[in-house]
Amino acid sequence: ANRLECDFDMVCITIAKLKDGKIYLHGFCETRKVMSVEDYMKNIAIIGGGWYGCHIALTLKQKGQYDVTLYEAKSDIFLGCSGQFGIRLHADPHYPRSKKHVKVVKIIFTIFKIVFEPSIAVGICLRETFKKLLKQSDVNLIYNYKVEKIEKANPNKLQINAEHIFDYVINCTYYQDLIIDSIFPFSIEVIYQPCLALYYEDNEKSINDDAFSFIIMDGWFPCIMPYEDDEEEEDVNRKYILTHGKYTIMGSFKTYYEALACKNQLNDTFIEKIVKPLFKYLGWKRTIATKLKTEKEFRNAVTWEKDSVIYVISGKINNIFDAEHEVFSLIKHENILKWGEYNYVKGGELDRSINEVTEKRLRNLRNTSELQVYDELYLQFNNN
Repeated sequence: ANRLECDFDMVCITIAKLKDGKIYLHGFCETRKVMSVEDYMKNIAIIGGGWYGCHIALTLKQKGQYDVTLYEAKSDIFLGCSGQFGIRLHADPHYPRSKKHVKVVKIIFTIFKIVFEPSIAVGICLRETFKKLLKQSDVNLIYNYKVEKIEKANPNKLQINAEHIFDYVINCTYYQDLIIDSIFPFSIEVIYQPCLALYYEDNEKSINDDAFSFIIMDGWFPCIMPYEDDEEEEDVNRKYILTHGKYTIMGSFKTYYEALACKNQLNDTFIEKIVKPLFKYLGWKRTIATKLKTEKEFRNAVTWEKDSVIYVISGKINNIFDAEHEVFSLIKHENILKWGEYNYVKGGELDRSINEVTEKRLRNLRNTSELQVYDELYLQFNNN
């Protein structure tokens, strides 16, 4: 029999029978109480199968108090920004002008290395690793399912697509889908940036050779990172993703759909007129990044809840642990602060960093939040 800690008069209670959706409890005293299964197991939906969605799904299941369903609109997990672009774990700050970012990076670096093995490269290895973990944890993973609508089923429940009922819904779509039509907490600003990465193959190094990565921080500098999507082949060469502090960002837009329109203009003709092969050029990749629009390039994750829907705006990969803890607090209604109709966590990232994320922006030539590179490049090309 399973033992269960409760808030009743009894010191210890044993589950005697589970029948017709009811838990019949008795313990050391004569008191007997019938409770619904829902009193113990919260039913959680997570939308988005990237780093944040998958990690939060795993940690919720590990708590043993939640049934978790993870919805992914695409045919597999990690097919969005999390799986298209290289993900780096920084030992030192990526954005040194953001004091909050500097502090978090140093704290989380060691924790991340304990939880995840090194060199889970973007591609097949990353996807297969997380699919195995999700299956082992009994997360209900559903592919090719587009969540179109979230609405109240009753005062305490949410309904997805008029089909499925949940206690909470966690939006891990990089704040690009199911967006609420209202202002952000504290009037935070968000930008959507279509991003371009170039895909190269090393002519000399095979998959069996050591990979390398290279980045120069805080400016208009390049970055190259390994990308492994041929793990099943033994004789393939190493592949890399090339990005840039400026030229990866094709534009900066107030809405996701404006960014999507720019992203959809990226095509082979545009790439061929701009790119000169350095290794063996294989192709190009595109996605959209969502960022808070701040003076100091704040890049930590922020989390809040409104009407039982929890929103996570992703930050760097190390912030998955902050998002995890804040999601737990919001579900349990612990250490909650309010801003109008929004709930957020006392001592959480939004609380700690509110001055930085709401700081009025000055004209900063190194700030990426106003970049319009697609228009700039096309103007240069047409003038030549």
